[in-house]
Amino acid sequence: MKIVSWNVRGLGRSRTVKRLKNKLRAINPQILFLIETKLKAKEMEIVRRKLGFSCGVDVDADGSKGGLSLCWNNNSLISLRSYSSFHIDADVNDKDSGVKWRLTGFYGNPVESLRSNPWDLLNHHHNSNIGPWLVMGDFNEITSSFEKKGGRLRSEIQMAKFRDVLEVCGLIDLGFSGRWFEANWCLDQSFAGVVKQAWAGHNDNVVDKLAQAGQIFRRWSFSRSCEQWKERAKMEKRLSYLYDQVPTDENLEEILERAKINWLKHGDRNTSFFHRSAISRHTRNRIAGFESVEGRWVSRPDVMLNEAVKFFGELYTASDLSAVKSMAPIKAPGIDGFPALFFQKYWDVVGSDISRYCLAVLKGEIEMEEINKTHIVLIPKVDRPKTLSQFRPISLWAFIPGRQISDNTLIAYEILLSLKSRKHCKQGHFALKLDMSKAYNRVEWDFFAGMLSKMRFCQDWIILIMRYVCSVSYTVGINESISEVFFPSRGLRQGDPLSPFLFLVCTEGLSTLLKEAKNKGLMIGAPIGRERFSLNHLLFADDCILFGDASETGAYAVRSILEEYSKASGQQVNYDKSLIYFGTSVDQNMREQITNILGVRVSVNSEKSLGLPMMVGRRKRWAFANFVDRFRKRIESWNFRFLSMGGKEVFVKAILQAIHIYVMQCFELPKSLCNALENIMNKYWWVNGKTGKGIHWCSWKDLCYPKIASGLGFRDLYFFNKALLAKQAWRLFAQPDYLLAKVLKARYYPKTNFLSAKVGSYPSFTWRSICVARELIADGLFWRIGNGRSVNIWNDPWVPGPGRSCLSVQNINTHWSTVNQLIDEHSFTWKKDIIYKLVDCDQAKRILNIPLAHSDEEDVLVWSHDNTGVYTVKSGSAPEDSEHLLWSCDVLRSIWNLLDLYVDLNGDSSEDNKLVRMFLTVTDEKRKLLTISFWALWFMRNKMVHEGCKFSLDELLCFIRRYVYELKMSCTSDFSSFSKNTAFWKPPLPGIIKLNFDASFVKASNSAIVGVVRHNDKGLVIGACTYQVNDAADAFVAESRACERAILFAIDMGFRKIMVEGDSLTVIKKIRSASNDRSVIRSIIRNICMLAKGFEEISFNFSPRRGNRVAHTLAVEGHRWPLPCY
Repeated sequence: MKIVSWNVRGLGRSRTVKRLKNKLRAINPQILFLIETKLKAKEMEIVRRKLGFSCGVDVDADGSKGGLSLCWNNNSLISLRSYSSFHIDADVNDKDSGVKWRLTGFYGNPVESLRSNPWDLLNHHHNSNIGPWLVMGDFNEITSSFEKKGGRLRSEIQMAKFRDVLEVCGLIDLGFSGRWFEANWCLDQSFAGVVKQAWAGHNDNVVDKLAQAGQIFRRWSFSRSCEQWKERAKMEKRLSYLYDQVPTDENLEEILERAKINWLKHGDRNTSFFHRSAISRHTRNRIAGFESVEGRWVSRPDVMLNEAVKFFGELYTASDLSAVKSMAPIKAPGIDGFPALFFQKYWDVVGSDISRYCLAVLKGEIEMEEINKTHIVLIPKVDRPKTLSQFRPISLWAFIPGRQISDNTLIAYEILLSLKSRKHCKQGHFALKLDMSKAYNRVEWDFFAGMLSKMRFCQDWIILIMRYVCSVSYTVGINESISEVFFPSRGLRQGDPLSPFLFLVCTEGLSTLLKEAKNKGLMIGAPIGRERFSLNHLLFADDCILFGDASETGAYAVRSILEEYSKASGQQVNYDKSLIYFGTSVDQNMREQITNILGVRVSVNSEKSLGLPMMVGRRKRWAFANFVDRFRKRIESWNFRFLSMGGKEVFVKAILQAIHIYVMQCFELPKSLCNALENIMNKYWWVNGKTGKGIHWCSWKDLCYPKIASGLGFRDLYFFNKALLAKQAWRLFAQPDYLLAKVLKARYYPKTNFLSAKVGSYPSFTWRSICVARELIADGLFWRIGNGRSVNIWNDPWVPGPGRSCLSVQNINTHWSTVNQLIDEHSFTWKKDIIYKLVDCDQAKRILNIPLAHSDEEDVLVWSHDNTGVYTVKSGSAPEDSEHLLWSCDVLRSIWNLLDLYVDLNGDSSEDNKLVRMFLTVTDEKRKLLTISFWALWFMRNKMVHEGCKFSLDELLCFIRRYVYELKMSCTSDFSSFSKNTAFWKPPLPGIIKLNFDASFVKASNSAIVGVVRHNDKGLVIGACTYQVNDAADAFVAESRACERAILFAIDMGFRKIMVEGDSLTVIKKIRSASNDRSVIRSIIRNICMLAKGFEEISFNFSPRRGNRVAHTLAVEGHRWPLPCY
């Protein structure tokens, strides 16, 4: 039943009645209580009927004050008991639940001195009340100052009287349900000013500021909605006028133009499909009822809340684990109603206060309880959940993913296959997959603190972490209701970014026990390969697999370790859901003895671990057959049957083609299975959702071409599978010391490297799959020069440029064999005279542009198809013909000339470099024209190819100009409001010198001018310089050279504390990163890091172009005088 109470503050105007009617139409309440109608009873009766309520009780207003009305439709629903100027009391017969309860609509006297009379009235009704009682309305009083922000302080005496009345009457405040912040407010240009106004004030407490901001935002939202209603009234008036007009070409053209603009603005964001999807999702997630712990069915909201608090209260003193999902910023607001989006967008306003508050919490100056509150939302794990254990209790916090889950899957797969293949070994082995029951919630706090101490964390840190863990409180949300607060006595909060790392501290206890057992020879584990290498456990969060000797001793050792760990940590193994897998050499009698000791069931090949099959036999398509079912099930959902072609494209790319990624990065799917999945997607693409029929105008292969080649950019599953597996191959090649690489090396290539390894005899399906993709990696490898000792001049790919062919030599000399012979070992520069003698002029220039490190650095193999030097799935599966299709079009060049866009595309630079050069050398207005011209050419070309339409150059030019005009009209509102505010230059902290750098690259000469400007802490320029760089192969190298020159400039001037700032985010990130860089600027980054060690204090910061204009202008103007200038 839906009941609405509303202080309407006057219903004398027809516009107010109309607005109220529209609001009620969306809510559709069974009972409505209106306060301050300011109408006589007869007048209110007319309004009530306009609102759609046939029955009701109306109380006269006292002049322009007061006035009450209780409205309903069903005659048998409500029976009146009494009424006055301040209340309407009635009995409600709820036919749905069969419960009779009492409803009192209440209006507190606005005059403070006369408010005791309504309180006496409530006490009187309480004495005559039997059964459930709901009191709603406007009490004109609050229970605490927290419910009020701004204005004069509320009298504590008046609030105390109100609290006493509520306590005597046994009334409970239901609280506020809903958000104080809505994401669509960010689309309003004026909202940024509202945020600044709301956040300003003398109160330094962040929690109070957020509460105050919420109140101000709600008032602003109300005034904004009033403006929207006025706009809606104008639109309705305009629609009525157009409806009465005779259709003409002129007014139809006007309507069509407006429709185009609205489509450009909003697209599919307000279609009936998305409304139906939202309604469907809301219905699916709504909890109608569930079985209590005692087994009885509960459906009443208050009983459900009590059961949930009881269940989860015991849970965090005894049990539960749920899958934690990564939540988008606008989907997981905290209890205060503010999602992450609010803080991300307005960090420039709230950031300093938030940072100070967090630091105060960390220092112990503020208690954590105030902010360490968690709201649990129940998400169904099954279609029709019946018990609370079938819900996922999702805490409204973010989750940070850890390492790759596929590592454990691949390692476990290899070990299981090894156990299966060892048929005649003396000692058999088993693999035990444990199901840890309610892992996160069972962590004992005393055990956790003991582990931190045992791992030698300092005492202050332990105290801080334990304050964080122990100060948490919970509320449970069911539908629109929120439970009372309860406090756990153990467990880690799920979904918290820190919880996975804290849980690792707990599992370290189990890991230590297993390592100790291995050292004592009690639990050696499963051997891998012929080398002396074995593993006895694999852990991934709460997922655990143990490997032991298939003997009574081994089984008792495992049971003893698990019991000891459970007793200390509070963790509990669910033996009913745990599985054991035996090696082939273990006889049946021993299997039965071990299963009896451990109390687990024996696994079959169809079992899964971490979502993947534990074993894949010869019938590979059968092992992955559920893929086809998942595809069909997702497509058959009604939500996706009636999408437009644009919606279908997004659905196929974002959902269908993402279902299989996790499996495809571990296994090579059979080609027949890939074809079957593609046939399903192809049929879905062409079939009409309403008729179930359609014509396949082209094959799936044609749809997989990039859009520039008249395709749609769908993935070819077979080649995409290979590109994903190549990612695993790259990790084995680039990170030979991580566990998966060690396992595979011990089993398949103990005496060689990954690139030279053979498939071998009786290989696993995963290893065979990775070997298929290894060819892709080998073909794309390229040498990045360090000291040059490992690279052969003539046979290895190391010179940048098109292709990977060997050097074309002028004078072959076997004396010159390795690249280090071409490098001066003292100055770390190239030997130009020797290089020009050995190779032609073009190759010599490319060699001289290779940056060298100023130290002895090893050569490294990198991926040649990505600027970072690291393999990515995108670069491994990118089409090779897009550059030809994009840049060789004469029509596009002609269009640019007619639009006064002069773009120089000469040279052999890559497609990315051409785009960067184009967009950096034109104005913002011309940049828009360039973008639209690309799209227009693609659009017209597809019209010509697929529909036979022909367009002249003038028609194409007119199309572009008209589209630019429509786009301008559609952008009158600021739809880029989610972007960060423009940053400007800021002076450094006292005592620090700030150096801004930038570079201006010239492709024709492979050179650049770098500009460096230094400022003191007052913002005054105290020096500047320009410098020419002659070995810049691209703008990427030029920017890194500019940063290097800035540091050398600081060293020359004797500065000890500096801040280095530039507008190249990539360069700044690489300097800050501790990872092993493989990009073309690898050696320069190494030089910068070595130079940085000589300063007392140094920092590297990114600044947008607007904050780096002086250095940018200096670099551009430096082309006039290429000599170094200070």
